[in-house]
Amino acid sequence: MATLTVRQLAEIAVHEVGAQPGTPIEVRELANMAGEHLVAMHQWNWLLGREVRLRPRATIALAGATWTEATRTLALTGAFEDYDFLSADSIDIEEGTGATPGRYEVESRTSDDAIVLATSIGAAADGQTDIGGEMRNDQIALPSDFDLQAIVGYSMTNGLTGTLEMTTPQGMLDLRSWPGLATVTSFWGLVSYVRSSAGGVPLQRLELWPSTSSTEEELVLFYRGGWIAPASDTDALAIPNWLNALYIEVFKAFVMGSEEPEGGTVDQRVTALRGGALYADAIRRDAQVMADLGPLANTWVEGPPQQVSRFSMYRSPTVS
Repeated sequence: MATLTVRQLAEIAVHEVGAQPGTPIEVRELANMAGEHLVAMHQWNWLLGREVRLRPRATIALAGATWTEATRTLALTGAFEDYDFLSADSIDIEEGTGATPGRYEVESRTSDDAIVLATSIGAAADGQTDIGGEMRNDQIALPSDFDLQAIVGYSMTNGLTGTLEMTTPQGMLDLRSWPGLATVTSFWGLVSYVRSSAGGVPLQRLELWPSTSSTEEELVLFYRGGWIAPASDTDALAIPNWLNALYIEVFKAFVMGSEEPEGGTVDQRVTALRGGALYADAIRRDAQVMADLGPLANTWVEGPPQQVSRFSMYRSPTVS
């Protein structure tokens, strides 16, 4: 079967409804909704094995910065030259005449010399030139198709001396409470959602501890990818051809469930699909992608160790 496009899906929608669909949701949006549901229906093997290499962002220490109240601008010559802005970044204001110490969201980076904060650090700080603080920059952007998907393997490019371990929210809080535990080449990570005070869609970030002044190390993640939205109506959908039949049925469920809910809501229609042959056959076909998972482990017939796995959960340190 040939690859599918949004333009073809629009023709399928017209054929199913018997006319141009009257739903206010555009066909491409329906196609994306169907795609998001498709990748969430099963832990597909065809989504495995995507790799991304990420670099930690360096901590920025500020001393002697200037605050301008009218524009909420914090300025210091050359301080932000190597700073890559991410939504929901923050800075800890620690000192300065008239400044209220605390954590403030960074709204934007305007130049190598200045950033704009989402809220004021204090009107009394206007014009002062002794503002000090720190930007830990301990979050990293994740791939656009990472949303709601899973990390399945991780390491560092300097694997002999550097390590990366994933932890829990409580573990991350504990680590940040004990700065003396920090090492030069070992990191702990946590995937979490962040939301800018300006609103918008929540974004997933990889939080790291400890923060670092070096960006030489690379973090390597293997992850189960998510749905990739087509950029245009003529772009091929990013799914294997053998999954087209199931995808079309999911798409039709979204179209008809929106157009004719009296004949079955979207939820009812996709629920019925899960009990059908197309879904079962797709799962069996997908299982053939990685039929051989290597030698059995932790058994009497286990072979020699193939590699060292660091896929373990960090446990919060205990205080004696």
